[in-house]
Amino acid sequence: MLSQLQLYWNTFKYLKSVQVYGRLYAILKKYLHLYLLPRAPGKLKASLENKTEWLHHDPWNKNEDLIKHRFTFLNQTIKMRDRINWEPEASELWKFNLHYFDYLHLLEKTEQREICLEWIYNNPAGKGTGWHPYTVSRRIVNWIKADLNIARYGLWKNN
Repeated sequence: MLSQLQLYWNTFKYLKSVQVYGRLYAILKKYLHLYLLPRAPGKLKASLENKTEWLHHDPWNKNEDLIKHRFTFLNQTIKMRDRINWEPEASELWKFNLHYFDYLHLLEKTEQREICLEWIYNNPAGKGTGWHPYTVSRRIVNWIKADLNIARYGLWKNN
């Protein structure tokens, strides 16, 4: 106990008066809940309204191309045959763009569900480019925006 008091004294004797005042003020502020918040400028006004509509922009792809399994990313177009090849001969970044589903809003609801279910069936969990954390995070956002609700339509395939 004495050694601990001696330790506190050795620390305290080197403090400046402004430091002692600051420590006392911090302790009082904590116990008395004296938190002073800065005032917002008068011209700022809180609002939850959107000032602009959500913009959907995909300069590379069109609905007709997507239906024919023709995808364009990074100035490279790849035409796929009967079904989508989720691991085509392309750069890793091109494949990332394919798995993001940023083009999903260009399709009709039924087409959106079909392409998402095709992705689910052809991409085993944890394998391939589609399971990279960044592609997963982008895909989740795009699927949520599309409001697919696949389970409601009974389209989910039980393995």
